[in-house]
Amino acid sequence: ASDLDAWEKLAKEPLCEDLEHILDERNLLLPDACLLLSYSGGVDSTAHLILLLALLRRRRLSSETVPRLCCMMLCYPNRDKAEVEGERLWTKWVCQKLKVDLFVYEVCLARPHGEGTDGPSCGLSREEYERHTKEIRF
Repeated sequence: ASDLDAWEKLAKEPLCEDLEHILDERNLLLPDACLLLSYSGGVDSTAHLILLLALLRRRRLSSETVPRLCCMMLCYPNRDKAEVEGERLWTKWVCQKLKVDLFVYEVCLARPHGEGTDGPSCGLSREEYERHTKEIRF
């Protein structure tokens, strides 16, 4: 089967149809909308990205105007720098292959875990750190 057939088949899956219904209910499929996916490069966010692309491709083939789709990767300082750089390269490669703009945001919030490879603690408790990073994401 061709790539076009695979995208079309995926767009007909119930999960993709549910996603379309939810986005349509919230007026997020209008041509002047912009969908921004928080993209980590992991399995869940990659599956979400592919479902969104299948949905938008099907709508575009039906001569419907579609919103812009972009991805944003949030990089946190609480992880190994080499691991984060590997994830950044992976997400960049995936987004380039799928022709989706990728924006990377470096979270500038020190680790709450005390001295580590990235420097001193920020003085926040783990709970406060989690709350602040959740505020950044949402």
